[in-house]
Amino acid sequence: MAGEWRLGWLRLLGMAVLVGCTGEGGETGAPQSGACALAEDNTACPECSDGVTTCTFRATSETANSCGGCQARSALYATLCAAGEQATEAEILDELVCTVDET
Repeated sequence: MAGEWRLGWLRLLGMAVLVGCTGEGGETGAPQSGACALAEDNTACPECSDGVTTCTFRATSETANSCGGCQARSALYATLCAAGEQATEAEILDELVCTVDET
């Protein structure tokens, strides 16, 4: 039950974050950050659960009950976007580490 609540909250946070991101046709004309682009592209996760996953990029990590790690990755991208992470999509994807909690 707590996992469902957290997942709902993370989805809401991700949506709120994406509203603040700019992209093609954005009001500021600034290019969209790699983190915000990834967050926008990874909003639809399957509704299954194969365990708790932690995804980390540099010093930032997110842990979520996930289906193939999707929810944890999506939450991490939203957190990075909200924090104003300036790494490119390629840098984020190259340095992204996701692990499944085996306990």
